[in-house]
Amino acid sequence: MRLTRDDMAAFRYASGDANPLHASEQYARHTAFQEPIAHGVLACLAAIDSTDDPWDGVGQVDVDFRQPVFPGQEYDVATAATSEHEQRILVRDGGRRCFDMTIRRGRAPEDRRAPAAAMRDTAADLALDAITPGRTACGPYGPEWNVGNALAHQWPVAARRLGPQHLMSLMWCSFLSGMEIPGRRGLMCRVSVRLYPVSEVAPCTYRAQVRDVDRRFGLVTVAGVLAMGERTLAEAEIEAMVLDPAPPASLDDIRQALPASSVLAGRTAAVVGGSRGLGAAVALALADQGCHVLVGHRHVEPGLGALTAQAARTSGRITSVRGDATDPEWAERVVEFVREREASLDLLVCNAAPAVGRLAFDPAGLPRLDQFVTTAVRLVSAPLSALLPALTAARGRCMAISSSALTSPPLDWPHYVTAKAAVEGLVDWTAAHHTDVDFFLTRPGMMLTDQTNTPAMRDIAGRIEPTAAALVRRLVDPTGPRGRPEVVPIPG
Repeated sequence: MRLTRDDMAAFRYASGDANPLHASEQYARHTAFQEPIAHGVLACLAAIDSTDDPWDGVGQVDVDFRQPVFPGQEYDVATAATSEHEQRILVRDGGRRCFDMTIRRGRAPEDRRAPAAAMRDTAADLALDAITPGRTACGPYGPEWNVGNALAHQWPVAARRLGPQHLMSLMWCSFLSGMEIPGRRGLMCRVSVRLYPVSEVAPCTYRAQVRDVDRRFGLVTVAGVLAMGERTLAEAEIEAMVLDPAPPASLDDIRQALPASSVLAGRTAAVVGGSRGLGAAVALALADQGCHVLVGHRHVEPGLGALTAQAARTSGRITSVRGDATDPEWAERVVEFVREREASLDLLVCNAAPAVGRLAFDPAGLPRLDQFVTTAVRLVSAPLSALLPALTAARGRCMAISSSALTSPPLDWPHYVTAKAAVEGLVDWTAAHHTDVDFFLTRPGMMLTDQTNTPAMRDIAGRIEPTAAALVRRLVDPTGPRGRPEVVPIPG
């Protein structure tokens, strides 16, 4: 099974589920997934289409989502008939389970289609605190069938087994979770839907109510009914996770650990991956010591304006240098920027890394492992090799952000651990042969950033500001490295 961005767009238009988690690169970058993921119901349709079971007609679908499905990746689909009237479908990414679906047999579908309706076109934006048991949502539902027909053409087995009514009912589940409750911050975790055939054709309406809110794990349970005229077409119970945004870097919190100064006045630093997360906190801490910080970032970052606004309260400044740091051309732009201002490049912080995700160490995952390691190393090797002459001329300093994962390797991170080990090896080699530059490594633990922003991680992830303050405190300390390179410890 393999989905494409075009498949996601077709499902979005057909279902009306325009949740930005599936459609917006910019929005998805500020989630734990770092890129758009496929709609859960779309993945279910593709999985059903991979089956060859002879019976048509579906009476109930139960799905337990464990991991997201990404476009462009190949997934394994396994099916088994657990009884004469029940089928189980398991979708895996190598050795990792993505979702488990059970289909129960129902009456053979009829070709009766509800008329199109003017549905909600902007996803609700509900924070977890705003969702309480008893909250309701209601409205009309009806897809444009010229778009729905495209789905039926793409996944004919699924369309045949479900029929137009029940295909629409599953799409409605996606719409209800992604557009109503929780809306744009929601991630569907589980869905159970009972499907009923309706003979007459009439406009469809829905009504849903929040049944339960688990604030510890950020889970919301919603029960809903989709009706065609006066007849019930589907009854659904949906469990979704609410993904509240990670807090941005705070200058006030940095100052609690590192007082403001002008010790770096007249100095220039480049921070690769400095627009958000730990990189943004490091950039802000450097600016608060008087430094002019050139922030490297590949994408348009909505939070960059707020970051530069905070920097306006410091004795330094932050300047955006947007571009792909894996391309030496980005570093050449940094050099040109410094040269035009008759300044020197005194500090380089290599913080950028690809989206981590999870990956099983098996033959199917090797291409993705190779790609991750290559990109992660390139995000250090390209800027470091190009900026090394400028750093050498200034007798400057370079710090590379590694990870505590090297000493406590997580099970699903073989790619990440390998990449960070390679980065440390590269920095160690560079420090040995370029002694006019001071080199530092650091291995921070789990911090609350976009990539770790899940309800489970929020309780255990550390704040970025104390770590950034500790790193910048070492960079402004004139004492030479204690080791080649020096590994800077993180407090706490």
